[in-house]
Amino acid sequence: MADRLGGREALVNILETLSASPLDHGSPTPLYRQLKHRILQLIATEALDASAPLPTEAELCCALGLSRATVRRCFKDLVEEGYVRRRRGQGTFVNGAMSRGGLDALFLKASTSGNLERSGAVVTSRFLGLSRICASAATARSLNVEEGEPLWEVNRLRLADGRPVIHELAFCPVRALPRLEEADLLHTSIYTRIAESTHALPERTEERIEAVILDRREASLLETDAGTPGIRVFTRALDISGRPLLASVGIARADRFHLEVAYTSNGIDFAKTI
Repeated sequence: MADRLGGREALVNILETLSASPLDHGSPTPLYRQLKHRILQLIATEALDASAPLPTEAELCCALGLSRATVRRCFKDLVEEGYVRRRRGQGTFVNGAMSRGGLDALFLKASTSGNLERSGAVVTSRFLGLSRICASAATARSLNVEEGEPLWEVNRLRLADGRPVIHELAFCPVRALPRLEEADLLHTSIYTRIAESTHALPERTEERIEAVILDRREASLLETDAGTPGIRVFTRALDISGRPLLASVGIARADRFHLEVAYTSNGIDFAKTI
């Protein structure tokens, strides 16, 4: 785990970390999002102390050569999304829950578990195993790697209020995470391990959902009968450059998993509920 950065003198270290490499002014990704991503990396690896303020807008502008408007937009998004909070007269601070939870809390906002928790359920995971496998053709395409490349396979069961909801297999390239043991995943998510190893964060997720019929093995894990309807969810987590970090496939009971769609003037919102 990274050493936490706190105190006034630590601001220098934070600024040096954020400005270690220049932002890409030629990238299609806006500068405010690039800065936001770097701050989230520090939050994700628990490198920021929630009791110490972040650098001010002026300090970030000077260190990174950015306009005040760019930095202000970055902070605005971080505040609105709950990653940081402002204290009048004191500065901007990491949200305490985010600091304590690292990437587990950070990624929860876009994850299946996060969607289930927002439905009011208490979500837990039952760890079923960790294996080193060779990438199948389909998984290789999802991760943009060669077929046969070594992957980690993380096997777990998601429960909502103690009831099995989703059986999930997650895949990550071994070259991105050379060392991984079962003990690493008992209290920390694989996303945190990836962030610590590669300094990359999931910027977005992509999902594909399809209907299936549960076979005997999946039905047993989900505590239902073989042949009953189920839902298969394919998920990819990608970093800010569009590089896949993780791919997963989940099988859910159709009677405990629903997709809600809201059409608004700003677009379409999707939510998975139970």
